[in-house]
Amino acid sequence: MQQKIPDQTGQNFLKGANIYYSIWNNKQRIFGGPFIWAQARFSRTFNIIDPYHSLSIAFIVVFGPQFQEDGKFLSWIDDTLIKELTKSNTSKIIFEQHQHSLTTLKIDWECQGLNNEPIEAYCGFYQFYITVHYCRTDCQACKNEID
Repeated sequence: MQQKIPDQTGQNFLKGANIYYSIWNNKQRIFGGPFIWAQARFSRTFNIIDPYHSLSIAFIVVFGPQFQEDGKFLSWIDDTLIKELTKSNTSKIIFEQHQHSLTTLKIDWECQGLNNEPIEAYCGFYQFYITVHYCRTDCQACKNEID
């Protein structure tokens, strides 16, 4: 996954520059996680060429064991906030469907919190999926899969 880092504060990337993945629970490769992501925002842009009417986004959020109650995990689509989670949220599974039909899709994820640190109070996510709901063949614009 190619990403940009538009914003960061505090300590991040203790494993080194351009290392964005870690192993969580001794088995799961995640984006972010321990020694990587405590107070930063990542941005990823996708190009979708064929006409479509909406998309679904899914992923699972992970918080470090000492993640503070004032910390947050935030996600945006095209600079519009779609989800805000704290450690107290019972479900860390994100599944969102959005009406979207632009040829460029920008998704941002942010781990936010003044007391976050990358060893025990970090954010991460895994099993990231995007499903694009395309228009019918030979259709140049649509509102749903039937239209």
